[in-house]
Amino acid sequence: MSRILGLDYGSVRVGVAISDALHLTAQGQSFIKNDEALIPTILQLIESRDIDKIILGNPLHLSGQESQKSEEVRQFQQQLQTQTSCEIILRDERLSTKAAQRHLIEMDVSRQKRKQKIDSMAAVFMLQGYLDAQTTSVRTQGIDITQMN
Repeated sequence: MSRILGLDYGSVRVGVAISDALHLTAQGQSFIKNDEALIPTILQLIESRDIDKIILGNPLHLSGQESQKSEEVRQFQQQLQTQTSCEIILRDERLSTKAAQRHLIEMDVSRQKRKQKIDSMAAVFMLQGYLDAQTTSVRTQGIDITQMN
């Protein structure tokens, strides 16, 4: 069964999370450096992990308006879409980094290690939010996801 890839796009690093095969949980992966190898690395991940959908964080302002960074994310989305047949969905990622930071602090992760984990943890929070919304939507339609293959 295919998986869903969550990406938290940043100028220096891109946080990565991947769903389980049932689309119930998101697991953090190592971040990817945002350099010339970014798209080839993502394409390799798509192939090796049987990804069919990408959830890409859209950093909106708290007001819900698009930010300057949103335009950069949209440009990245367009670049990536020319290289893959995966559906790419933009998802509001407001406060995902703050939630991830708060979570890592609560887990008593050192400041040094938080820097290495924050981007992918933000991707986990964003992707998990998407997965939870999908599961809720399926449940409200009366479909038992435990019986799905």
